[in-house]
Amino acid sequence: MGSRDISNGEEAVEKLKAVGWTNVEVIQMDVSNDESVKTARIEIGKKTAVLQQPFLQTSVHYGKNGQQLFITKS
Repeated sequence: MGSRDISNGEEAVEKLKAVGWTNVEVIQMDVSNDESVKTARIEIGKKTAVLQQPFLQTSVHYGKNGQQLFITKS
């Protein structure tokens, strides 16, 4: 999961893992910055040749009880 703010990304990864996702990691990436995207691709490339299901500008929203409410994509 790419996140501009690494701590927000780490929090989101923990929430995804709590609902059963097992193969998810965070990487710092600012899609408005070409160098940030290139650096993220290099780091991802060290682990895999293929990036599955990339969603740009996707947000997962949770309620107070931690239950997923909805996903937005723009």
